[in-house]
Amino acid sequence: MKAIFKREIGNYLNNPMGYVFLGIFILMFSGIFCYINLYGLTSSDISYTFGWMIYVMLGLMPLLTMRLLSEEKAAKTDQLLLTSPISSTAIVAGKFFAVMALCALALLFTVPHLVILVLRGNPAFGTTALAYFGFLLYAAVYASIGLFISSLTENQVVSSVITFAIFIAMLAIELLLVPSIQSPVLYNILGSISFASRYADFSMGILNFTSVIYYISISFMFNCLTVLSIERRRW
Repeated sequence: MKAIFKREIGNYLNNPMGYVFLGIFILMFSGIFCYINLYGLTSSDISYTFGWMIYVMLGLMPLLTMRLLSEEKAAKTDQLLLTSPISSTAIVAGKFFAVMALCALALLFTVPHLVILVLRGNPAFGTTALAYFGFLLYAAVYASIGLFISSLTENQVVSSVITFAIFIAMLAIELLLVPSIQSPVLYNILGSISFASRYADFSMGILNFTSVIYYISISFMFNCLTVLSIERRRW
């Protein structure tokens, strides 16, 4: 896993795509931060900014995940992986954690924004920490879905488009379909599996272990599906 992780991190840092992701992330975060925290709703709660950034990740995450396995297929380097002693689980884990490491690196660039909040007011550090933690969990769900889609095709563009379409469909269900449901039972069921509604707990400074387990379970499930997809090609 370590070798796969190092290779993927190297690919991101030696490829314009990694810097495009970081640049857009920092630019969007800074713009939303200035609008909400400096000139808008609040001067001390950064969770509002993260609440908007989870939607920005709808467009950014497909860029990160589209090449992870699709490129291997297109370049035929996947045959080297499939015939190597590296397990499918290690391959998926290495690629998944490489994406998460780049997301964590992007979050490091938001530290100056925290300094600004401290200088301007008295931010709630518990709520801030949970906003960061919840954002990483949310990103993990996106990363695992994108990685799975990348394992199904050898075309990076197709992988990116399908991943983005799935994210948009999920968002449409959460924002448009769920609120219009009249049945209380169906409303509660769909509301309970909504990614965005569960993130609201973190943004309010509530550590809901049910939501933590939910995000981890979804990430684990899609990573397992990716492992099965790779195993199918091995045999």
